[in-house]
Amino acid sequence: MPTGIQVKYAPPRELRDVLSKMQAPGLNRVLRKSLIACAELTSNEIRENQIIRGGRIRVRGPKGGKKLINAKPHGSKLTSRKASGGLRESLGVSHGIDKTGLPKFIEVGSGIEYAAIHEYGGSIRVTDRMRAALHYEGIHLRKETNRIHIPPRPFLKPGFEAVERRFPGIFVKYWEQEIGT
Repeated sequence: MPTGIQVKYAPPRELRDVLSKMQAPGLNRVLRKSLIACAELTSNEIRENQIIRGGRIRVRGPKGGKKLINAKPHGSKLTSRKASGGLRESLGVSHGIDKTGLPKFIEVGSGIEYAAIHEYGGSIRVTDRMRAALHYEGIHLRKETNRIHIPPRPFLKPGFEAVERRFPGIFVKYWEQEIGT
C-alpha cells in the first residue's frame, strides 16, 4: 500500500527476539496465521460497517412521483455515495515475514491518498476543477474561498476497536488447531 493511511502493528524487537527463541512447535505459524486473521477481520469490519453505503435514494416528489436524489452523508461516518466504493474497495491487508517466519508487520489500510483526510480531517486547497465540480453538485463557493476544512470521519480506528476484543479468541483457535485439541 504505497500511499494513504494504515493501522499498523509491528512487534517490538524485544518481543520478536523472545518469540523467535521459543521452541514451541509451530509458534511462528500460529502467530502469523493469527495476526493475518485479525487483520482480515479488521479490514472486513471497516469495509462493511465503518463505511456506510449511500448513493442515490428514491423519494416521493412534490407531485407524488418518485425521483432519485443523492443520499446525505452520515454525521460521523464515511458515506460511500458512488457505486464503485473506491475507498471501500481500496482497503487491504499486507504483511511482511522475516526469515524465522515471524511477521515483521501487518498492515490494514488504504492506498488512496484521501484516506488520511477522512481519518484525521484536514484542510484542502480549492482548485478551479474542484470549484466547478462543487458548483455542478449545487455547492457554490465564494470567490475568496481557497481552502475547505474537512472534519475527521475516522473509519480505520473505529473498525479496529470494534473487533479487537475478538483477537485473543482468534489466537486461541489457531493455537488449539496447531496442538490438536
